[in-house]
Amino acid sequence: SCSSWKLACTSCCSWKLACTSCCSWKLACTSCCSWKLACTSCSSWKLACTSCCSWKLACTSCCSWKLACTSCCSWKLACTSCCSWKLACTSCCSWKLACTSCCSWKLACTSCCSWKLACTSCSSWKLACTSCSSWKLACTSCCSWKLACTSCCSWKLACTSCCSWKLLACTSCCSWKLACTSCCSWKLACTSCCSWKLACTSCSSWKLACTSCCSWKLACTSCCSWKLACTSCCSWKLACTSCSSWKLACTSCCSWKLACTSCCSWKLACTSCCSWKLACTSCCSWKLACTSCCSWKLACTSCCSWKLACTSCSSWKLACTSCCSWKLACTSCCSWKLACTSCCSWKLACTSCCSWKLACTSCCSWKLACTSCSSWKLACTSCCSWKLACTSCCSWKLACTSCCSWKLACTSCCSWKLACTSCSSWKLACTSCCSWKLAYYAFPITY
Repeated sequence: SCSSWKLACTSCCSWKLACTSCCSWKLACTSCCSWKLACTSCSSWKLACTSCCSWKLACTSCCSWKLACTSCCSWKLACTSCCSWKLACTSCCSWKLACTSCCSWKLACTSCCSWKLACTSCSSWKLACTSCSSWKLACTSCCSWKLACTSCCSWKLACTSCCSWKLLACTSCCSWKLACTSCCSWKLACTSCCSWKLACTSCSSWKLACTSCCSWKLACTSCCSWKLACTSCCSWKLACTSCSSWKLACTSCCSWKLACTSCCSWKLACTSCCSWKLACTSCCSWKLACTSCCSWKLACTSCCSWKLACTSCSSWKLACTSCCSWKLACTSCCSWKLACTSCCSWKLACTSCCSWKLACTSCCSWKLACTSCSSWKLACTSCCSWKLACTSCCSWKLACTSCCSWKLACTSCCSWKLACTSCSSWKLACTSCCSWKLAYYAFPITY
C-alpha cells in the first residue's frame, strides 16, 4: 500500500524502489536499481515490470534511465522490442528515435497511428516521416496534429500543407517560430512571427483567429473544439467565453491557467472528472485549483505556475504536509494528482542560449543560472532549487560544486549518476554513486 506518490515500501533508497505493493504510479517492485524497475505486477502507470504494457517497461537489461534496451547512452533508447510507450528501436542518439515498428505512443515508427511517428530518419527530435495519422508528427500528408513537412531542424517545422491539429503550413521557420502562409485547424495562418509568437490573420478549429499577438498569446475572436474562444489573452493564457471537448470553457484567465465552468475528457477546469480531466474551480498558470478528481487529475485548492497548491514546499519539491523525495506532501491525492495549497516555480531567467539549452545568469526554481551549455547539459555557476550550480557537465550528467534543494552538490558524475559531496532534501549527499542511486549521509547540510 502507498499514498500520494510516497512509496509504501519495505526498503528503498532515493528513487530506487524496493516495494511490497502499491497502485497507480506507485511501484510494486521486488528489487530495482536507479529508476529501472524489476516489478512483480503493476497496472496503469506503474512502471518497469516483468511483463507490462502502456508506460510500463518490459525490459531485458538497462542502465541508468535507459529503458528496455540492448545498448543505450544517456536518455537515448536503443531498444529491441516493446509496445505502447516502449520504444522498439534499432539505433538512436540523444532522444532521436530510429525505430522499426511500434504502436500507440511509441515513437519513430515505419507505420503508426495516434501519436506514433512514422519516420524514415530523424535527428535531435526533428521528424523526417513518411506517413502517419492523428497525432503523428512530421509527415508528407497527415491530419490532426501531424505535420506535413518537407524539412525541419530541431523541432522547427518547414512545412508545405497540413490540416487539423497539425501546426504548421509554413514556408520557413526557425526554432519553433513560424513564418507561415496559410493553415487551418491548429495550423497557424500567420504573416510574420518570432519564437512561437503568432502574428495571425484568420483560422478556425484550434487555429488562431487573431489580430496581433506575441509569444503564443492569443488575441482571438471565436473558435470551437480545441480552438480558443477568447476575447483577449497574453502568453498562452486563455480569456475564453465558451467551448466544449478540448475547448476551453473559460471566463477569464491568464498564462495557460484555465478559469473554466464545465468540461470533460481533456477539457480543463471542470466541476467533476476523472483520468486527466481536471475537476477545478479556479486556477492560475497551469496550476490546478481543483475540488475533486482521480488518476492524473489534480485535486487542489489553490496554486501558482506549475507549483502545486501545497501546504509548504520549495522548488519542485512538492509543498506538502509530509513527504519525502518526490512523494507529494499532499493532504489527499491518488496517482499523480496533487491535493495542495501553495508553492513555487519553473521559470528561466536567461541571457543567451541555443536550442533548448539554457545559458542563463540568474534564475529560481527550474530556472538555470548558467554560463554556457550545449544540448540540454547544464554548465552553470550558481543556482538554487532545480537549478544546477555546475562547473562542467555532459548530457544531463551534473558535475557540480554547491547547491541546495534539488540542486546537485557534486564533484564528478556521469549520465545522471551523481558523485556528490554534500546536499540535503532531494539534494544528493553522496560520496560515490551510479545511475540515480544515491549514497546518502543521514544529516542535513547547511552552506
